[in-house]
Amino acid sequence: PCIQLEQFHDRPVGVVSNPTAVQLSAGPLRTGHLRVECGDAGAGIELSACSMGYLIEHVHEWPGQPDIKVGDVIVAINQSFLLDLEASKLEECFGQAFENDALVILGPSETLAKTNRKWVRVCAERLMRPWQRAAKEAEE
Repeated sequence: PCIQLEQFHDRPVGVVSNPTAVQLSAGPLRTGHLRVECGDAGAGIELSACSMGYLIEHVHEWPGQPDIKVGDVIVAINQSFLLDLEASKLEECFGQAFENDALVILGPSETLAKTNRKWVRVCAERLMRPWQRAAKEAEE
């Protein structure tokens, strides 16, 4: 199973044993995966840099991005935070992590614009934990 129920103070709590199989959320953010096709299609998204990361301007029909919507901001990809990066560093970090099935942490730009940046980072870190744990266990 990808989600196991455990008890915490007599209440069931979900524990993710396979974080790639489910979409998680924390505060204004949620997880998703990037679809990247070989060849000219790439990810089929048009991005613009903003202070929170990359704003999704357009999503093309192919290859499709079921987890990503126009108006979302990608604040992290795989284990790289994109918050408050200069444009050149933002492009570098995103480019290094750009691959099919990459974890993205994103949220609606309108909501993120009204949210404290520290809180956005805390939520992003919380969402990254299952992947960091899985990567650490894979190394051992």
